[in-house]
Amino acid sequence: MPKPPRNVRSSNSLVGLAAHPRLPWLLAGLASLLVVPSLWGGYLLDDYWHQNALARGAVFDAPGSPYDLFVFIAGDSDGVREMVDAGTLPWWTNEGLQIEFWRPLSELSHAIDHWMAPREPMLAHLHNLLWGALLVVLATRLFREVHGVGLASGLAALIFAIDDSHAFPLVWIAGRNALIAGSFGVAAVLCHVRWQRNGWQAGAVWGPVCFALALLGAEAGIGAFAYLLAYQWVYGSGRGLRALLERTRPLLPYAVIAIVWLTIYRNLGYGVSGSGQYLDPFGDPVGFLIEAPGRALLLLAGQLATVPAVLENYHYLADAQRRVVMGVAALLVAGIGWVVVAPRLRNPEVRFWLIGMLMSLAPSLALGAFSRVLLFASLGGAGLLGIVFDEWSRSSSEPPGSVRRFGRHALVAMHLLLAPIALLGLSVVLPQAMDYRQAEFDTLPGAERSTWVVVNPRAAFWVGGNVQASREFAGEPVPTVRALASGALGVSVLRSAERCLDLTPEGGYLWLTADRLFRDPGAELARGWRRELSGLSIEVMDVLEDGRPKTARFCFDRALDDPTLHWVAMIDGRPQPFIAPEVGLSVELGP
Repeated sequence: MPKPPRNVRSSNSLVGLAAHPRLPWLLAGLASLLVVPSLWGGYLLDDYWHQNALARGAVFDAPGSPYDLFVFIAGDSDGVREMVDAGTLPWWTNEGLQIEFWRPLSELSHAIDHWMAPREPMLAHLHNLLWGALLVVLATRLFREVHGVGLASGLAALIFAIDDSHAFPLVWIAGRNALIAGSFGVAAVLCHVRWQRNGWQAGAVWGPVCFALALLGAEAGIGAFAYLLAYQWVYGSGRGLRALLERTRPLLPYAVIAIVWLTIYRNLGYGVSGSGQYLDPFGDPVGFLIEAPGRALLLLAGQLATVPAVLENYHYLADAQRRVVMGVAALLVAGIGWVVVAPRLRNPEVRFWLIGMLMSLAPSLALGAFSRVLLFASLGGAGLLGIVFDEWSRSSSEPPGSVRRFGRHALVAMHLLLAPIALLGLSVVLPQAMDYRQAEFDTLPGAERSTWVVVNPRAAFWVGGNVQASREFAGEPVPTVRALASGALGVSVLRSAERCLDLTPEGGYLWLTADRLFRDPGAELARGWRRELSGLSIEVMDVLEDGRPKTARFCFDRALDDPTLHWVAMIDGRPQPFIAPEVGLSVELGP
């Protein structure tokens, strides 16, 4: 008997593997294996804040919040001024700034880590990996429920498991809230689909329960509702108002839970205001709608067409470079939408994943174009690509034209080859990148001094509070920190007087997305605006056409070489001691 062609045998092998009963656990193991290096990543950024709060044991210091782990800035002007004066927040911070999140379930997960092994980050990292593995198992079962057991569901599950946009929540202990919200959110959708398709009555109860737990894990849990709504729209029958009401009736418990959750959230005082990075669609709907299209375009490009880690570097690009990236993103999204998605819209599974993916992006837009907000969108993206890749694997001929052939191969390579490599690489690189050379800051001569003046950190956002939190955790003296300007594009430093420095960062102040976290650029810092801090007077000397500060003057109440001041500059990407130029002279500090 003649042997079947090699491509047929290969296809049969893939189908057999995709149908393997242990596939959910195999993929969970693969996803965990790719981020194993993160076990040695230690604590990073917010992790130190969390550890210090857990050590103090301030239970229910805020309403409904066990430990205040996600209450970063309480919106109290006196408290904000104190944090700015200490250097915990940058000098341009809006005094009315509020950044408070209600995530009690995630807080309890961190409390369990601290109770079992205080000050031991490896256990906490392992905890993250377990949530990540659970998420992959649940997602794989959802894909099988929607597509059936076969190659489409197997490919979708593989794409989801190795998606490098999951790196941040997997690698960063403080990012676990996304994994918790994602796991319970996917479980809610899975329960709902099983109830609607197979008559599993328990799903009518467990679905809403899981949805409530997702919301208590993080605000991102609302993304699950996008897939619940998409399922009822796509798979419901009949037309007209009556049929529409019948379709949406099973979603009533979820809608009630969402409304109750939001009401409690608001009444307890949680939310965000006064920030230019976090946007509140309820408190500032106009600002949200202005920023949303660009953010959505970048996120879609990051999910469908590029390695999503590219999104993180977008925020450090110059304006001209950002416009180029935005243009490329538009072309990629339009091309994939027209060539890959549009011809398959008759397929209800394609419509389900597409609608769910697009609607799940809506709450993510509140933070911005960061890969870590793509978790729910990656579910729909993986479902879509699973269908497409399955179809391509069964196609006996290549698409006509070299451009289409190249596009097909590039898309497969991005998601099945580059994504797992990127996920593995990020599990190694992210802890180093997010550490912002903290150890080098601490070992510089003069680190014991009471005031640190960091001239040009890459992002001023990361310096003050994180230096203080990490030193408090280590039992070291906690200094006052003065981060003068973000230096991602370079900074010009002019010594305008014996005790004064004028700093002009390339691109101006509040250009960096992270800096806008603390102040909406629309809240202008006009020429002549002043802020008085302990030992330092700051004045805006010049502004750009859009109202952002161009140059700021920093005048100290003591000589710049006073022994209480610890001067640091980023030179060639590393923290180095800084010596101010002579009066009237300037120095250029590169990015």
